[in-house]
Amino acid sequence: MTNQKPIEPLPSRELIIDLWAKALQRESSSASAKEVFATLLAQWGFNQHAALNEAELQKARDEELEACYEWLQNTNIPDWADQLRAARRPKPKSQVEEALEALNEAVYMADDMPPEGITTDQAATIRAALERLRELEEGND
Repeated sequence: MTNQKPIEPLPSRELIIDLWAKALQRESSSASAKEVFATLLAQWGFNQHAALNEAELQKARDEELEACYEWLQNTNIPDWADQLRAARRPKPKSQVEEALEALNEAVYMADDMPPEGITTDQAATIRAALERLRELEEGND
């Protein structure tokens, strides 16, 4: 029992007032406002605990990935370390990649025709510019 975390006080009076107002609104013949308030408070506590646990789990995941990365760096095939990191923590898509995907999706959804108001030549020009920007981004990485 010594490694249990103490119960933390609520962070604000405003939260208590907000939860009590919600409890009064949700009060019914089957549950009093106090019972609803207790449930809301318990849910709030659970959510706080879950958020803390997720942060701790992510930190442990990142530490494990870095340990694997370091180990692979010392093998005969250090390229695998970069491949592992890229596979397990992919970079978010750039705006260029998102724009290119959106254009391709819009054209696909319109039976291979560009969206209304854009000619086929304009769509091809936009696509070529976005692909060139993507190549430039990849060259800077």
